[in-house]
Amino acid sequence: MLSLTGVFGRTSHEAALLPETDSLYVELRPEPGSETREIADSANVDLDREGRVVGFDIDHASLQLDLTTLETIELPPKVHRLA
Repeated sequence: MLSLTGVFGRTSHEAALLPETDSLYVELRPEPGSETREIADSANVDLDREGRVVGFDIDHASLQLDLTTLETIELPPKVHRLA
């Protein structure tokens, strides 16, 4: 498993590539999911009890994505102003 904890600038977020199932899971909230909905072929979203998105799961990730590189951008974006 390739795990990228904190890729979004917060330690509660994680992206995990699971080679044994060929899936990519991106956790957006630390809460457990209580419902999974299929949003496209091989793509699922996990929701908490309030209906908020907690993560995304992409099945057959190596067939759908270029996994040779992973680029991240810090969120939220930082704005720098010069006086």
